[in-house]
Amino acid sequence: MNEINEQKLNNFLDSGSEYFYKQNNKFEVNYMIQPLKDVADGLKKLNENFKKADESSTNLSESLNKLTFFGVLIAGTSIILLLIQFLFENKIWPFIQ
Repeated sequence: MNEINEQKLNNFLDSGSEYFYKQNNKFEVNYMIQPLKDVADGLKKLNENFKKADESSTNLSESLNKLTFFGVLIAGTSIILLLIQFLFENKIWPFIQ
């Protein structure tokens, strides 16, 4: 009777280990592929977003550089005109020789 129980136990353990081995391989192959594809797709979208952000940042910095240039140009012209106006109003310019 003891031999029969050991044989049944061995059969049970062999069957169980085979079942869990198959389940483990099934888990690794089938259930891990889709999440890895999702991660890869997410990284591709993230890379595209980085490219768009880089282009947008470049456009913004170019626009700000142009705006700053024209602002400085207008301010400089205004200062020169105000200086000339001041010199004429105080009759300083025509007398400078």
